[in-house]
Amino acid sequence: MAFRYQRPDFGKRTVLGLATYPHISLADSRSIRHDYLTLLAKGIDPQANIA
Repeated sequence: MAFRYQRPDFGKRTVLGLATYPHISLADSRSIRHDYLTLLAKGIDPQANIA
């Protein structure tokens, strides 16, 4: 599954891979997406904050 978003610093579209099924459930991927959208709302690039 992938999360597509527009980078706040460059305005370019980016695809961020979450994981592949069945290694991640749909509910987990939606939760991660929600977290990434929260970061984007704050102007933070999720890709720069991956641990």
